[in-house]
Amino acid sequence: MLKDRWKGVNCQALFKCVPLNISSTRQRVGCRISARRASRYVHFLADPFLFPFMPFAFLQPAWQPFASGPLSGALVIGAIWVGMCGCDRAPPPQRFEVASSSMAPTLLGPSQTATCSHCGHSFPVAAETVRPSLPTRCSQCGGECRVDPELIAGTQVQLEPIAVTQPPQRFELIAFTDSTSGLPHVKRVWGLPEEQVILRGGEVYLSTAGDPSPRFLQKSLDQLKQLCIPVANFPSDIISHWCVVSRDGAGIETCQPLQVLKPTTADIQPVQLVADTILQWRHQRPAPVHPDEVPSDQWLMPSPLMDDYTVNQGVSCQLHVVDDYLFSLKLHTPVHGKLIVSCRCGTSLATVELDFGPAELDTTQLKTARRIDIAWCDQRLLVQTDLKSLVVEGEQLQNLISATFHESRINEGVLIQLKCSVPIQLTELVVARDHYFDDWEASSTTTSGYFVLGDNLPVSIDSRSGLRRIQLEQIVGRVVRRR
Repeated sequence: MLKDRWKGVNCQALFKCVPLNISSTRQRVGCRISARRASRYVHFLADPFLFPFMPFAFLQPAWQPFASGPLSGALVIGAIWVGMCGCDRAPPPQRFEVASSSMAPTLLGPSQTATCSHCGHSFPVAAETVRPSLPTRCSQCGGECRVDPELIAGTQVQLEPIAVTQPPQRFELIAFTDSTSGLPHVKRVWGLPEEQVILRGGEVYLSTAGDPSPRFLQKSLDQLKQLCIPVANFPSDIISHWCVVSRDGAGIETCQPLQVLKPTTADIQPVQLVADTILQWRHQRPAPVHPDEVPSDQWLMPSPLMDDYTVNQGVSCQLHVVDDYLFSLKLHTPVHGKLIVSCRCGTSLATVELDFGPAELDTTQLKTARRIDIAWCDQRLLVQTDLKSLVVEGEQLQNLISATFHESRINEGVLIQLKCSVPIQLTELVVARDHYFDDWEASSTTTSGYFVLGDNLPVSIDSRSGLRRIQLEQIVGRVVRRR
């Protein structure tokens, strides 16, 4: 019997799995596998059909096991190959722990909690970016934060093996091993095989051998939701940058911050807005000052959306203006009237009028028009409600642009304005931004494999640098769950 041939073999020595000290710009993952299940994989690997794959088992995988013990975490690579080779039972999804901030804020590596001493806002910061000599700034009020020294483990994710018939798709998160060092990484797929990727002016362009002219990659609204970076969330934010605008007889504007009622229970009461209320969102970011040296009203400065990351404290890089963003509005009850949304589209102002008509008598229809998503993304205006979706571009978009944003309004940070003709009850207002890519073009014409990027672009090591393009045989699995 083939099984008897393995008697007396020191499997721990044969399939060695050692802990590795991985640099802060790498992803480290952990696996858990029982010794009994591992022994079954040994018998599978002893099969002559699978024997050609035995050299993979001699590699020292970079997975760090959650628990130590005989064969614990040793045969992960063998188990994956067993599943890919068509055995009667594929290995279950494996659980991994992210070990760097290259995918933040989607996946956090080891982090620490920063708490503002002024407003009390708490948020995670990447442990590898904390600099004790530099103040950690609060994104809400601009004050200085205290960083808790306690280290919080990275995000745990679950991987699903990649089937040959279901290759990775664009914008999916995949885990793979570096072909040179053997170290593991988790990144997002941006370019597919046979596609040449060019990063220019903050955007992504693609070309193929059959169509060598670079074409602009345009995302759908659902794809933007999948990968956008949160900027503001009302009412979760401690300090709201939404304000109610009123004008006096002389036409002078006054702004009152939008307040939220937070009772002692877990439920947050919806915000009531009367008819003809004007609501504005003004973006502000920490000013380049030391909070101890200036008054608190100088800690923030008006600003357009920038490609900064609150998780990157102590990382020095050039910031760019980000034009593409998403605005989501959630209502407590359906709206039955007009909502006029004015939003900045580059240097122009587009006005979208949403008319939801009178109230329906049929109560089954009352679930409609409770969520509205508006995005300026990749030179298109994307609108989605419970009722319908709309993509506005080209000549149709020009008809919506009613004015050019005055430079003073941009300097004030005004990005979105909402006016309602009927009373509404707000439960959530979310603003998120798209990614901005520094200019980059491949030095070679190789297009085999997948072009991958980390979400935390300033610190990520990916296909722009040492990792190059990722081949299918390097991929361990796709991320299917995270917590």
